[in-house]
Amino acid sequence: MQPESIGTARHVLIADSDLDFAARLSAVLLHAGYGIETAATRDQMLAAMAGSRAQLVICDVQFLDGFEEDRAEHGASPNPVWVATARKPDMELVLHAFRLGASDFLLKDCRPSELTAVIDRCFKRRESQQPPGGAGIEVLRRAKEAAEAASRAKNRISSHREP
Repeated sequence: MQPESIGTARHVLIADSDLDFAARLSAVLLHAGYGIETAATRDQMLAAMAGSRAQLVICDVQFLDGFEEDRAEHGASPNPVWVATARKPDMELVLHAFRLGASDFLLKDCRPSELTAVIDRCFKRRESQQPPGGAGIEVLRRAKEAAEAASRAKNRISSHREP
């Protein structure tokens, strides 16, 4: 757990076992003026949330499974805004993240501009107390398009292999 730039008003907890990904996110968000904390495991994430000023958590979608049950046990903040991440554009994974309470979803290979746009949108939503909705629909649409494109590419490759 590494708090950085604690003097800023907007704080983000990055929870991911992929340390290179977490470092890349940290660098982008620090440059954009956010305060950052990191956690490499789910237990570290829960512990950080108990004593953190983070209003937003960016975490691997796998860290969200069973979170509701564990949150009370660890005394973690009950109202963070969640942005789930994953390596692949998998529609089931995106839907799973939203069912678990994510406000948005990012692929781990996103561009820095996409990252900051999502984070800015989440903070604006949080600050204005607007429930997620339109942004989530857009994320689902993008994930669906990516999954369909991957499926078409797979079908093209498969059709070239068949005799």
